Amino acid sequence: MPKFDVIDNALDFLHSAGEKLVAFEAGGQAREMKYALLHLAAGTALLLKQSLANEHWALVFKDVSKASVTAYETGDFVSPGLDECIERVRNLCGIGISPSHEKSLVALRKLRNKIEHFRFEVSREEGLSVAAKAWSFALDFVQDNLARDFGQGQSKSWEALRALMLKVEHFVAQRSNEIAVSVKAKEGAGHTVVDCPLCLNRALFLGYDERGCLFCRFDGDVDQVFDAWMSSFYGYEWTDPKERMISDPAEHCPSCGGQYYVRMPGEGGATPPDPAFVCFRCGYGEEPTVECTECGSDFTPDDWEGYPWVCEKCRAEQEAGHEEPPGSADSASS
Repeated sequence: MPKFDVIDNALDFLHSAGEKLVAFEAGGQAREMKYALLHLAAGTALLLKQSLANEHWALVFKDVSKASVTAYETGDFVSPGLDECIERVRNLCGIGISPSHEKSLVALRKLRNKIEHFRFEVSREEGLSVAAKAWSFALDFVQDNLARDFGQGQSKSWEALRALMLKVEHFVAQRSNEIAVSVKAKEGAGHTVVDCPLCLNRALFLGYDERGCLFCRFDGDVDQVFDAWMSSFYGYEWTDPKERMISDPAEHCPSCGGQYYVRMPGEGGATPPDPAFVCFRCGYGEEPTVECTECGSDFTPDDWEGYPWVCEKCRAEQEAGHEEPPGSADSASS
C-alpha cells in the first residue's frame, strides 16, 4: 500500500480533481464533476491542515486537549471543520485568507455536503465556477505558504498540477478575471508586466525587489525568471551556447546596468503599449518606436492604428504647409 504524507495526499486529490474537470469540460459525464468536487474539497482541506500541523501538530485535533502523538501518527482522531480550520490558520498561524477565497471554500463545502449526505444536483456553470475559484485558492495558498518546504518529488508534482490547471478552460477564464485588478495595480506601482513563459498570460511583473506571475504564480530569482523567459520566447538563440557566443540577445540595461535587457518579440510594437525593451532585473521598460516615414527618426506614435507613421514635428510641418495664406480666394470669400 503506497504511503502518502499530508501534502502528497493533498496534491494527489487535487490532481485527480484536475483530471476529472478536464474530462468533464471535454464532454464527460456528471460523475466526473461529482468526483472532481469531492476530491477538490478533500485536497483543499488537507492544505489547511498541513499549515496547522506546520505550526503545531496538536492544532489538527478538533479538541486540542485530547491531542496525542500516537493518535496524530495513526490519523485516528477528529479534526476541526472548515470554519474552524480557517479561523485557526488566520489567528494561530498568522496566514491571511482573503474573503473571496474563503467564500469559494464555503461554496465548495456546501456542494461537497450535498454530494456526500444527500442528492447531487448542480448546473454545469455552477460546478465549474466553484471548482475554478477553489482551485485558485489552492494555487495561491500553496505558493504563498507551503511550496517552499516541498521536497523534490513534491515540487515536481506541484509543477505538474499547475500545468494541469491551465488545461481547464473555465479556470483560465476565471483566473484571468480575478487577477485583472492586481495586474493594473502592479503597473500602477511602476512594475513592467510581460507574458509569462509558463502560462503565456500577460501577468509576469518585473521589479528590483520582486518578480513573478500573478496568474500561475511562477517566480524565482532574476536569473531563474530570465532564463525561463528567454528559453520560451527566444528559443535556440538563447539556449544554444554557440548562438549566444555569436550574438547574445541580452544587453546591458541603461537604467541598472545589468545584462538582463532584451527586446520584446515583434519589436515591441505589435500590441502597444507593451515596451520595446525590458530589463528583467529592475523592470525598466523602453517604449516601442517606429521610423517616421517623412524624416526617418524614431518615435512613439500616439495612434498605432494609423499609417503611415509621421512624427509630431513632421506632422506639424505638414499641417502648416496646408494652411491657406492670408488674402487667398478662400479667405477673402469668408
